[in-house]
Amino acid sequence: MNYENYDPFFPDQPVVDLYLPIWAELSSFKSKPAFIWAEDGPLVQFSSITYEELNSSAQCISSELLLCLRKNDTVLVLCSPGLEFVEVIFGCHRAGVLAVPISPPHPFFSSVNWYHLLRVVSQTRPKVAIAKREYIKHVEKYVARSSNKKLSEALKKVRWISTEDLKGKKMKMQVENGYNCCNADDVYLIQYTSGTTAIPKPVLVTAGSAAHNVRVARKAYC
Repeated sequence: MNYENYDPFFPDQPVVDLYLPIWAELSSFKSKPAFIWAEDGPLVQFSSITYEELNSSAQCISSELLLCLRKNDTVLVLCSPGLEFVEVIFGCHRAGVLAVPISPPHPFFSSVNWYHLLRVVSQTRPKVAIAKREYIKHVEKYVARSSNKKLSEALKKVRWISTEDLKGKKMKMQVENGYNCCNADDVYLIQYTSGTTAIPKPVLVTAGSAAHNVRVARKAYC
């Protein structure tokens, strides 16, 4: 898959999400891929999402989340790596909620996986968890049958929303005056370390530091 080199207009913005509407509205960029995802395997397969599509998806997800959440509420993101994960993170960012992404544990919850999940839920206290509809069904079965009362009770307290429901409703984009969601000093992401050498630890990422990282990366690699 080949795309010509292009360099989007890059004004100085305090948070990452404010760049997206600018690129999505530029006629020369809105149909270009914002992200390209390559699936590993014998035959590498590519999928992509344009700036316009990502902006629309972020707005839709944000609007759905704000029906049941308030700014700075915590959301557990149990999405596998891929374009859908990107959409959910941008949607959380636009909604002004705190995203906590972790790799979805196997639905049978081995002792190692459930311990990490329980620790994350206990430490971050999410109001909502986002996952695939099929994965949520496995979680519900686990909660109903499990003898692990601590994890079951923790999962019961969380409201589960499927990615299919978040992305399934098409809504007309609304232009709002100002930006009232995520501010530069707000922590918008909690990223857990890999746990390769020690117990996974939460790292707090502010929206402003993420925007700074994007600007620095652009200067270094473009």
